[in-house]
Amino acid sequence: MRGRHAVWTVLRTAATVYDSLVFTHDAAGEGRAYLEWTATALGVQIDGVTVLVLDGQGLFARVAVYHRPLAAVLAFSAETARRLATGPGAGHFYQVP
Repeated sequence: MRGRHAVWTVLRTAATVYDSLVFTHDAAGEGRAYLEWTATALGVQIDGVTVLVLDGQGLFARVAVYHRPLAAVLAFSAETARRLATGPGAGHFYQVP
């Protein structure tokens, strides 16, 4: 998956899987911000953290999103893949056997 359009498509699609999302804590360090959150999706509670890495100009250089527990991660990933179908990035997500 490459390009701004592909990344934006995946992020928008994944966002539609959540039923609710609440940010609970945050912290910042040199060039990084950490956002802890809790959410519900697909009838399951999901907890996670988002790490935003900034470049020297203060622009996003990398974003990492971590979910837990594993069962919720797999369900969320499979649903994201289903919603993307054959769109950009669909092959990067868990496929239910």
